Amino acid sequence: MPAKRSAAKAPTAAPAQKRAKMDPSCKGVIEALTLTDLPLDVKSMLQTAVPKAFELVKEERHYSQSAMVEMIGTALEGVVAKYIEDLSAISKQVEANDQQRQALTAEQEKKEAAEAEAAEASNAAKLVLKETLEALVDAKASLLESREAQSTGDRDINKAKEDKAALEAVMSDSLTAIVEGSVDDLADHFEKLTPFLEAMTLEDSLRGSLPTSCLKKADSRRTFDTMVIQQARTCFEELLTSLRSKLDDGEPGMQERAALVAAKESETLEAERNVEEATKKLAEAEARCQEAASNSSTAKAAMQECMAKHDELQQALEGKTAEFEHFKSYNVTCFETLKEKTAVKTVEEVEAQPTAQVAVNMENKAADIEAEMAPLHADIATVECTAVAQEATTTTTTASKTETETKITAAAVAQEATVSKTVAEVQSTSTNMMVETAVSGGA
Repeated sequence: MPAKRSAAKAPTAAPAQKRAKMDPSCKGVIEALTLTDLPLDVKSMLQTAVPKAFELVKEERHYSQSAMVEMIGTALEGVVAKYIEDLSAISKQVEANDQQRQALTAEQEKKEAAEAEAAEASNAAKLVLKETLEALVDAKASLLESREAQSTGDRDINKAKEDKAALEAVMSDSLTAIVEGSVDDLADHFEKLTPFLEAMTLEDSLRGSLPTSCLKKADSRRTFDTMVIQQARTCFEELLTSLRSKLDDGEPGMQERAALVAAKESETLEAERNVEEATKKLAEAEARCQEAASNSSTAKAAMQECMAKHDELQQALEGKTAEFEHFKSYNVTCFETLKEKTAVKTVEEVEAQPTAQVAVNMENKAADIEAEMAPLHADIATVECTAVAQEATTTTTTASKTETETKITAAAVAQEATVSKTVAEVQSTSTNMMVETAVSGGA
C-alpha cells in the first residue's frame, strides 16, 4: 500500500513589524492643538490621537485615521482663523490709534499755537504795563517840576499880592487917620505904617521927620509937617502902584504856570488810569496764558498716552504677526507634512520587494493546490479503508481492488506531476523577477 502524502505546510506568518517611533512633526501638531478653542477634553483627545492618526502614510490610512486627520486640520484652520481675526482686530486698533494720533497732533499744535499766542500777548501786556509805569513816573516827575516852577514863579506874585493887600489896608486905615490927624491914637497908626516905611527908599531927612510929624494932630501941624505927611502919602501910593504893576505883569505867567500844572495833573491822572488798565489787562493775559499752558499740557499728556498706546499696539501687532508666521512655518508645515506623507522605500526595500512578492505568490499557489488536492486525499483514504475491509473475502474482490488501486495510484501520480509542474512554474517566475530586479538595480 502506498504511503500517505503528508499535508502541505501552512504558510508561515510574516514577523510583526516594530511600531515606528513618533514622527517629530507630531510635536508641532500637538503644540498647535494647544492653541485651539476646543473644549479641554476634545483638545486632549485630539492631542492623544495625533501619533496614531499619522502613524501610517496617506495611502495606507484607515477611514478612522483619515477622519481624525481631517478633524485636526479643521481645528488648525480655526487657529489660523483666530490669528487672522486677532490680527485684523489689532490692525483696526492701530488704524484707530493712528487716526486719534493725527487728531491729537492737530489739537496739540492748536493748543501750542494758542499757548504761544497767549505768551506773546502776556509779554506784550507786560511791555505795555512797563511803558505805562514809565509814563506815570515821567508824568509825576513833570508834574512835580511844573509845581516847583509854579511855586517859584508865583512866590513873588503872591508876596506882592499879600503886600498889596496889607498896604491897601494900612493906607485905608492908618495912613488915612494920620493924614486927617483927628484921632488920638496916632502913635498906634504910625506903628502900623512902620513896616512899609522900612521897605521904602526915603531921604534921611524925611525918614527922620516922619515920626514927629505923624504924631501931631492936624491943628498942631506946621507946613513942614504937612509936607512930610504928604510926601509919605505919595510914597505909599507909589508903592501901591508898583505892587499893582508887578501883579499885572506877573498875572499871565502865573496863569500859564497854573495851566501847565493843571495839564500835568491831568496827564498824571491819565497815566495812573493807563497803569491801572494795563495792570488789569496783564492779569487777564496771564490768566489766559496759564489756561493755554494747561490746555497745551493736557494735549501733550494725551499725545504721550496715545503714543504709548501706539507703541503697545505696534508691539502687539508685531508679536502676533511673528506668532502667526511661526505657526504657519512650523505648526502648519508639520501638519501638512504629516497629512501628505507617502511611503518612501529604500533601495533595499525596492530590491527585496520582488522576492517577497514571489514568496507570497508561491505561498498563495501552494495553498490553492493543497485545497485542490484535499478531495483526492479524502478519496484515497476511503479506498484504502475499503480495500482493507475486503481483503479477507474473495480473490475476485482482490483483483478488483488491485485494479482500483492501480487507477487511484495513476491518478495520484498524475496529480503529483501537476503539483510539481506548478511549483516549478512559481520558482521560475520568482527567479525571473529576481533577475529583472538585479538587472534594474545594476542599471
